[in-house]
Amino acid sequence: MTICAELLAALEAFRESVPDNRHAETASVDPYHIEPEVLAQIDAAIARAKSETSEHMSSLRVRVAAKSDEDARRISAVLVALGYEVERDMTLASSDSRVAWAALEIGAKFKLTERETHFVRQLLSGYSFDDLVPQFGISKATVKWHMHSVYTKTATNNLAELLLLGIRTLAGES
Repeated sequence: MTICAELLAALEAFRESVPDNRHAETASVDPYHIEPEVLAQIDAAIARAKSETSEHMSSLRVRVAAKSDEDARRISAVLVALGYEVERDMTLASSDSRVAWAALEIGAKFKLTERETHFVRQLLSGYSFDDLVPQFGISKATVKWHMHSVYTKTATNNLAELLLLGIRTLAGES
């Protein structure tokens, strides 16, 4: 429990223990001799604190460091399922993790297949089309076909535009 929440709980507990002097029949049993105006101020303070606490909690930001990109994806998925907005901060991540994250973001945003997403990752990592041929054990024509599909889905026309999309994704611009 935060200090603010502890103070609010203590104030509420105190308020509950004090009879309400605003009613004539309870005025004689008030051990604290608290004036009705003070009780009204306490009630108003409790209401304000509850309101401010809920507003603060809705804008609360929490930083979580994950050891791997896979762990970060799992944590993000859980937080999204719970209704939280997740913002990935890749500034402390390794360059491989940042590239992998950008490729996955592009893949998800543009509904790329797993293979197309893997191609994007390799290209963002600096591999050429010729490098993809032996890596995937496919022909150069098949690589070109997949890349044509990637360009179409991402609305890019060439590798330079795809790389720019990757940079913008890392910068949080797209």
